[in-house]
Amino acid sequence: MDKLFQVLEFITSTLVIVTLYLLPRSYKWWLAYAANSVLFSGVSVYWGRYWFALMGACLCITAIKNYVVEKKKTEREGRK
Repeated sequence: MDKLFQVLEFITSTLVIVTLYLLPRSYKWWLAYAANSVLFSGVSVYWGRYWFALMGACLCITAIKNYVVEKKKTEREGRK
């Protein structure tokens, strides 16, 4: 089981970098970032890093908020 969570930890680390790189291209990457934050929280709980899990939950909420804001902004610009 430890190997699985080591792989998941590597995946979450990689996805943070990839999604942050792709965010300027489309606001929809905020959803991938939010999903990755949930995965990060789960991995953190498994390893006993509860403060990191809390941080992941906060990042998920922030990502969803940013998604909504960017979506509204894009819709406003598209109607002009």
